[in-house]
Amino acid sequence: MSSLRLPIWIGRNKIMDYMFLNDDFTGRQAYELGIASRCVPDTELDEQAWKYAQKISTAAPLAVRYFKECVRTAAAPELAKAREFELKAAELVFATEDSRNGLAAVIRGEKAEFKGK
Repeated sequence: MSSLRLPIWIGRNKIMDYMFLNDDFTGRQAYELGIASRCVPDTELDEQAWKYAQKISTAAPLAVRYFKECVRTAAAPELAKAREFELKAAELVFATEDSRNGLAAVIRGEKAEFKGK
């Protein structure tokens, strides 16, 4: 659901660059954009991840589950409606000749030729 949440988090223009220009983000950029809550050096990543995983694992699972759902709903109240639209759009796109040709080209390691069909 990156096409639904990322525009909310980083804005319309940055999501367009990310999706269509294949612009990646460094850890620092992800932190500054609000995509990541922390940025640590590569050498500390495993240690920090383990530390946070241990802390999170002590929380009450049901409380965490519903808290996360409440936060998601508050942050994007129309997300369910948007997700429904995204699923319908994906179904239409995946049924096209361009989709089949594009996926086949990726598998072969070739550049796809799109015909708008």
